Amino acid sequence: FFFFFQAEDGIRDFCLSRGLGDVYKRQLVDYKYYQFTDMLQDSFQNFYKLITSESESLDPQVHEFDIILEPNNLAHIFKSGNHDQQASKQLWLDWINTRAKFEINFIKIPQIQEFLEIPKAFWHGSDLEGNPCLVVKFKYHDEDKIMSDKTYQSNHYRYINHLIQMGTKEADKKGVHKFCIIYDRDGYTKTNTNFKKKRKEMQEKTEIIMKCFHERITHIYVLRSNWFYKIALGLARPFIPQNVRQKPILLSSLDELKKNFAPEKLLIEHGGTSDFEYSYPPVSYTHLTLPTIYSVQISVVAVSLKKK
Repeated sequence: FFFFFQAEDGIRDFCLSRGLGDVYKRQLVDYKYYQFTDMLQDSFQNFYKLITSESESLDPQVHEFDIILEPNNLAHIFKSGNHDQQASKQLWLDWINTRAKFEINFIKIPQIQEFLEIPKAFWHGSDLEGNPCLVVKFKYHDEDKIMSDKTYQSNHYRYINHLIQMGTKEADKKGVHKFCIIYDRDGYTKTNTNFKKKRKEMQEKTEIIMKCFHERITHIYVLRSNWFYKIALGLARPFIPQNVRQKPILLSSLDELKKNFAPEKLLIEHGGTSDFEYSYPPVSYTHLTLPTIYSVQISVVAVSLKKK
């Protein structure tokens, strides 16, 4: 059905099949990172068998098996469920049902194109522990449209899920398996925010992020948090699960970010030295034709001469 064999220290090559006729897929599970003892490794294998068996009855047109059976995702769930088979299974069911509820499986780029074209949220830098960082900017957030246009709202949730999935893949490649968020509230005022609508939207976003990714998030650094925001979060904390309530960190000044980020990993507007500017699609020399590369080089030279 599936098996492991020892690779480098603490990491095992994970070979599996769902038993639905698809080819075997090879994945790495970093047991050392997850702090799985030999006994927990055996327990995790049994958990994987349980989940794979459960997936046999799922509709492949509704559920994205490459994601909901991805070993590192399941390892996070198993750890979050305190290594209990049934508790972890319930977390997995909550996760896949949330994905189905908000229709965030099988995301297509045209669905989220308009969100990708603006610097609403993007991956940039990492914290001192090497966790990739998702920068989110409120000032590009069209709250009224999200709450009034159902198609726009659905694609907005797909966009969030797409961004975070990209980040978790990068984190897995780096071997850190987690990520952090910088949430910049610049532009957030009482006059441009409908708090009744905002509450509903935040509840739905929280459901997606916390049920799908809460074990992956290290911290959410909230910039420009005023007294009202702090009081609101303080009142909400008792109702937030224990393993989640310590993740938001409210910062009164940008200097506080430097405790967790090197200057070159922070944007200039956030007190760092990085002059990174978001663009879509991102420019990559590996995807440019020779005429385009020459054009870019000529433009760079022209700008350089102009400065001189």
